[in-house]
Amino acid sequence: MSMDSDRARIMSELTDAGVSGLEDFGRFVNDSRYLDRSRFDEIAAYPLLLRIYPSITEPKTLEIVARYIGHQRADDSAFVLLHDSFIRFAKFDQNLGWTLGDSLAKRGTRADLDQMLEICLDSSHGMARQMIVHSIWRYRSDRRVEVALKDLVKDPDVSLHAMSALRRTIGNAAALPLLLEVRDSSPDEKIRRQAQESVRKIQWVLAK
Repeated sequence: MSMDSDRARIMSELTDAGVSGLEDFGRFVNDSRYLDRSRFDEIAAYPLLLRIYPSITEPKTLEIVARYIGHQRADDSAFVLLHDSFIRFAKFDQNLGWTLGDSLAKRGTRADLDQMLEICLDSSHGMARQMIVHSIWRYRSDRRVEVALKDLVKDPDVSLHAMSALRRTIGNAAALPLLLEVRDSSPDEKIRRQAQESVRKIQWVLAK
């Protein structure tokens, strides 16, 4: 199915459902001080978008709908849909995968931790995992999170996000020696720079 048919089908169904603000569908505004707030009624559209989501094949339209699904927390079914599409697409389209991963991280709960950890530790997903890695500190009471993050700080695709999550998981004081070791021993120059910046931030916090 083409982009035109995917998007046209969605717009037709949204119109029939009486959803307002269709002219802003796909326009995301981060700061309403500089840009008008989107008028698209994503809350009203959510059930319809959730139903249509599995049948979307065009990456750009899939990305748009995934972002809307990620904004809402009305039920648990969206995680399953986002997880399935992440597994299907992330290895082949990292940009799409990143957006899917971001929405997946927002919709994930403690009940989904097994699946999130599985994704985090699968390096074949590359940088698409970044926001999932960044999010798992929320479940830090589970020992597996700390173990995973200590490993992921050495993965160049997600190292920066893992370092931030590790600090939140075990605290700055405990993270400092671990990140000093990464800074001094990693064969990857990018990881060493990231570790040094994290060390600098920790030292600043601890000195306050």
